[in-house]
Amino acid sequence: MIPELHRLSISNFRSIKGTVHLPLNAPIVLLHGANGTGKTSVLSALELALTGDVAAMRQDDAGFMQHLVHQGTERATLRFSGPSIDTDVGAGVTIIEGGKVVQRRVLRVDQAKFFTERCYLAQSVLGRLLDIYSRADSQKDSPLTRFVKDLLQLDKLDALADGLHDADHLARAKNLVPRLRRADDLRRTFRNTRDKASASFGNLSAELERQRAELRRLVANAAVVPPIAETEYTDLQSLRARLANDGEEAPIIILLQRRRELDSLEAAWLGLPADADAMERGRLEANANSAAFQAQAWKDTTGTRLEAVVEVLREFFPELPSWMATDPQSAFDRARGRVVTDVTRIQNALEQERKAAASATALISDVGRAESRVKIIDEQIAGIGMSIGGLTRALAEIVPHIHSEDCPVCGQNFSKTRQGPLSAHVQQKVATLTQQAGRVSALTTERSQTQARLSELKRQSASVQAARLDSAAVMDLQTRMARLTAPARELVELTQDVAHGAELIRNQARAEGQLAALRDRDRRAGSLRNGIAMLAAELQQPQLAPAEPLAVAVARLRACLQEAEAAAKAAREARSCALAAVDALSALHIQTSQDRQTRDEADAALTILENAYREAERLRAQARRVGSAAREARVAIVRRVFNEGLNNLWRDLFVRLAPTEPFVPAFCLPETAEGVVAQLETRTRSGERGGTPGAMLSAGNLNTAALTLFLALHLSVEPKLPWLVLDDPVQSMDEVHIAQFAALLRTLSKEHRRKVIIAVHDRSLFEYLTLELSPAFANDQLITVDLRRSATEETFADPSFLSYRGEDVVAA
Repeated sequence: MIPELHRLSISNFRSIKGTVHLPLNAPIVLLHGANGTGKTSVLSALELALTGDVAAMRQDDAGFMQHLVHQGTERATLRFSGPSIDTDVGAGVTIIEGGKVVQRRVLRVDQAKFFTERCYLAQSVLGRLLDIYSRADSQKDSPLTRFVKDLLQLDKLDALADGLHDADHLARAKNLVPRLRRADDLRRTFRNTRDKASASFGNLSAELERQRAELRRLVANAAVVPPIAETEYTDLQSLRARLANDGEEAPIIILLQRRRELDSLEAAWLGLPADADAMERGRLEANANSAAFQAQAWKDTTGTRLEAVVEVLREFFPELPSWMATDPQSAFDRARGRVVTDVTRIQNALEQERKAAASATALISDVGRAESRVKIIDEQIAGIGMSIGGLTRALAEIVPHIHSEDCPVCGQNFSKTRQGPLSAHVQQKVATLTQQAGRVSALTTERSQTQARLSELKRQSASVQAARLDSAAVMDLQTRMARLTAPARELVELTQDVAHGAELIRNQARAEGQLAALRDRDRRAGSLRNGIAMLAAELQQPQLAPAEPLAVAVARLRACLQEAEAAAKAAREARSCALAAVDALSALHIQTSQDRQTRDEADAALTILENAYREAERLRAQARRVGSAAREARVAIVRRVFNEGLNNLWRDLFVRLAPTEPFVPAFCLPETAEGVVAQLETRTRSGERGGTPGAMLSAGNLNTAALTLFLALHLSVEPKLPWLVLDDPVQSMDEVHIAQFAALLRTLSKEHRRKVIIAVHDRSLFEYLTLELSPAFANDQLITVDLRRSATEETFADPSFLSYRGEDVVAA
């Protein structure tokens, strides 16, 4: 059942403040609003209320639900009304609060999916629709490919082809049928096991004799004490126990430790810097003394002066450091920066106070003049009188009742006064009073304006007086400015001297570091020579002569260590080889019996597995034939439907909107039987192939291609919902495109019975579409809705209902 939507009410949703009511019960609903007035918010509310989601927003931000309620409010509400909705309590109502949506959505799951993919074209989706339909991690999973399968209803055929796809390849078949993989693995395993066991068993006898001869040779070379008797070779376990009693590891470990110690001493010696001669040593000491003297002279003069200035400034800036705690340049820069910043602040404050005083004086003068004017106006009004209006009305009402010269009020005869007729006298009096009443009204208006200006002047004067500094604060600023002037001037004078002093202190540190490094080298060289002498004593080698170079001593000790290590390793190697030979001979005895048993078991199991594997290959061949037939049938259906249906529909729509474009977008169909893989391309009017739409079409025609693709996909399937919702689809279109698009919308609405809801931002386009889509026959209707915002940012919707009105033609 397709729901009937009569009205959508939106409250505090996204950019919409307040509540707006949008009528929807017409074949075409045309929505207009300037950028930012809430057109997209209205269509997003429509999608959310119908489907429970906003697909375009979810693609950009998974947490978009947190931002649906209008800023400054706590809850947003969407409510549908219609004959098929109002009968179900709670249906069509959506409440968004705290980032959560509570609703009973209007559409079923399949209808909601159809609306999102085939009925609603969001503004953010239009510009990238072609990319969305042609891009995917795998083309078989692109939205366009999924649409093709849905259009052609190839689910069962796809399921058959995809289900038998694994049968084409043995590895995939193994993944599908674990028992087949297990059988194949076992077959190879048993075959290898049988072959290896057979080959090994044939060579075991000769190998056993060779291993026994080799063992006797190795035991003889190991020089075991006491020697091994011939009878001991029959008991391999006892022979191995005697050979395993190895006492050679401890001396080798000690020799390795001493070699590492010698390497460490040699590396440390090589890492020492080159020894300086007496002349270089004297130069370094002289440089250090000279640098220290110059630095101290600077500290006693400029340094003392700088410290005094910083001490004075600490009264204002307690955090200023001493230059001795950091370095002269850093302390100087920090002090000068603080002084400059504070002086600038004081100057700005005093200048602002001067301007405020001048402004306050001017405002006081203006207030006096305004008060004087109000007083003068009050005096003029009092002189005229305030009851003139009532008297004028009373006399005007009496005039119709004067029929003689007798006064209707006092009864006296007015002709005795010799001032003319009574009625003329009364009328002249009424005219005079009316003129005075106009004067009073003008004075009252002027007084009101003057009084409002006086109130504003008093408010401005109070504001200026409140912003001014008191005299004590001004005096404090002036005093602080005066006290900072002398330190600031002295800092400017010290600029060059401070930079020179910082360089002197760095020279002193550099010279002292070089001298300290030279003295440290002498100390480390003596320590290393003592270490090498101790190592020579441990190795029982001659001690170092006083004049013996250290490199010669190291080479002598290294040769001694290498000779001792070679002797110890030779003995250990011989014994290790003998132990390995014993283990190998024991393993050969065990392997002889194992190989015989393994060969027999593998032969029996292999016979069973070969029979099962042949049956599996027969079944797999049948599956390959069925799968191939299914894929060929699927490709044939796809080519036929695309060539005869969807491509022609898309071409007709595109050519209708862009009649001068030489390249027409189209679907590219697969040339193999591997599956349905839909892509986009362009073709000339003569049918020749071109590049992709992005490479061949202009920006305007790309939007036209995307729009007509969406309409073609909508029209190519049986509509679950006969609705089209377009959010500002006219982008980069010229007048010809727009005129054709309007005609297309009229065709979709009138002939194809589609409910069209379209939003535009351009006023002239809105008026043009209103004219083009106006009702053309009886019972036809067009609804236009104009969105606007008030001065308080509240959103209003002004709907207009246009119905068909016939025109009577009268013959002359």
